[in-house]
Amino acid sequence: MSGNSNREIVEAVKQLVAERDILRAKLNLANSVIEEEQRVIYHQSSLLSEAHSRLSQLLFNGNVEAATPASTNHRTTNSEWINVTWLALPANKALLGPTEEAFRRGARQEALNSISTILARDDLHPGERVYAKLLLSEILRSTGNATAPLLHTEQALEIARGLNDYHLGSVVQFYRGLCFLHLKRYADASWCFVYALHTMDYKEQVELHLTIAEKERKAMPPTDPRRMISESFE
Repeated sequence: MSGNSNREIVEAVKQLVAERDILRAKLNLANSVIEEEQRVIYHQSSLLSEAHSRLSQLLFNGNVEAATPASTNHRTTNSEWINVTWLALPANKALLGPTEEAFRRGARQEALNSISTILARDDLHPGERVYAKLLLSEILRSTGNATAPLLHTEQALEIARGLNDYHLGSVVQFYRGLCFLHLKRYADASWCFVYALHTMDYKEQVELHLTIAEKERKAMPPTDPRRMISESFE
């Protein structure tokens, strides 16, 4: 009886060893695949950064007009820039007008209270929520806040993508780019501005900030990660 038990134990140990060896082989294969994927991602990132650099050169070495549809020169009637980078649109006046006015006067706390009240509403259309999120981002960014504004633009982008609204998504990319620029993530900022280049009403500001981002990016040392798109960028 004891001999049978010993044999059973030996067989069980052999089975465990075999299963261990199989798992080890699978892990080794998985690690190999992950390493290869990382090399591919790095290579793709390098290619994207190079493509971005070439696109920026095309757009800002005298070929902007050729690359940009004439329709982007159109300006919505009665739209107005506030504090340089916030575009107050007539379509948003009923919702955002009081907040925009407080922001214009430099009453940031009043503006923050106002926009917070708006965002707390349950009846906001998703598109309205996007613009409210963007205005909140701009107000916060004007206070020197570096990270919260980006979070709000990322949330706005998710909403715009859910709506499949290309124009709204492009508007978000402009303000998202401003946040990346503020954070000195220059390659990420440049890509956002490239996405926003054909956005009606925003053309001049987008071109201006893309030029700034590219100038800063190219001034970075070759090994500085800010010269390339970050891994978390989408």
